[in-house]
Amino acid sequence: RADIIGNTLTELPPAMPMEVPLGARDTVLFLSNLIPGKGHDDFLAVAATCLDAGVNAKFVLAGAASPSVAAEVNAVIAHSGWASEICYLGAVETQEKWGLLATARVFVFPSTYANEASPLVLLEAAACGVPIAAYPTGAFAPLLAKAGAAYVVEAGNRELLAGAIQEIFESPELGEHLGARAQALFAESFSYPAYATSWSRLLGRFGVQSNAQENPD
Repeated sequence: RADIIGNTLTELPPAMPMEVPLGARDTVLFLSNLIPGKGHDDFLAVAATCLDAGVNAKFVLAGAASPSVAAEVNAVIAHSGWASEICYLGAVETQEKWGLLATARVFVFPSTYANEASPLVLLEAAACGVPIAAYPTGAFAPLLAKAGAAYVVEAGNRELLAGAIQEIFESPELGEHLGARAQALFAESFSYPAYATSWSRLLGRFGVQSNAQENPD
């Protein structure tokens, strides 16, 4: 018998008043280190496609990058024709990250990274109830898709990814549904209480008492 215990977050988003309803937000967010396979190049291409199609949005990239990659990203943005609608913030601190997630209309994760497992940034977006559009890379995105909690498209298909973003913008109800389902899935299966319960159940079968119920903070 094999038991699989999912990843979790030891740091939860701060309680923030929902000053801007999901349907009234205009930010499409990419948050990851800018390394090969993580999808920042796909995000930039999809941003231009969506803007060309009339999506009224601000496309924001955040994450650490080498000086050469940062220069390449800024050059692509400058020559995209949408330099005022696409921006790269560089690396962000924890509080800024939560602030970005709290104001995002869509979180985009177009990773094809070979060693992707259960990326924390997807858990963070789900915990915040942000609609997710992603490629099915790693373990978590397919689970979101199976639960109807994300818009997951064929890996590398930028056209489908752009279409997913457009559909979420055109249908506030879809965005609300995806965000609520993602948040519920996180609470049920990936929150720290769910993680602690899974470990306690597993260790209990061997007569070992777990202290995982303690608050991680």
